[in-house]
Formats: sequence, C-alpha cells, structure tokens
Amino acid sequence: MQINTKAGIKDLAGKDILNKEEVFTIGEAVANILINSELKGVYKTYVLAKKFYNDKKVELDEADVLLVKEAVEASKSYTVLVKGQLLEVLEVKEK
Repeated sequence: MQINTKAGIKDLAGKDILNKEEVFTIGEAVANILINSELKGVYKTYVLAKKFYNDKKVELDEADVLLVKEAVEASKSYTVLVKGQLLEVLEVKEK
C-alpha cells in the first residue's frame, strides 16, 4: 500500500488545517503519533516515523499498516478529527 504523506488533514468543512501557516499533512500527523507511541518495535517505529515525515510517499506492507493503525488508535496526541482521517486513508487503501 502506498500513502501520499503530503496530503492535507481537513477540517469538517473540507478545508486544510494549517500548522504554522503550512498545511498539516498526513505524514506529519503519523510521524508525530509514531514518535510518541509506546509500541514494541522501537526501531521499526522510528524508521517509519522518519519516512512519514520526510518522504512524499510511503510504501507499507501489511505488518506496517497494522502497526500504524495500532499507534493511531492508541494515540492521545490528536482528536478523532485527525485520527479518523488517518484510519480512513489506511482502510481505503487496504481494500
């Protein structure tokens, strides 16, 4: 599965959410969640966080998708507005 990390997170009206005058991206949100997670597999989580933050697209295998989903669901860093969009991207791409 390939994820476009530069896609923006939207508000309920469909407008991009800004972070310091720049679009808040899927990559930034996932990187922050992963880097703050308490999941096992610290090095794998760290590597994925760097990829989500730096790369335009990230290729995930099934195990990576499960790891990211687990981290997003367990995260207390963001509201349902952000977490829901992240999970939606992972679900839609998975089908």
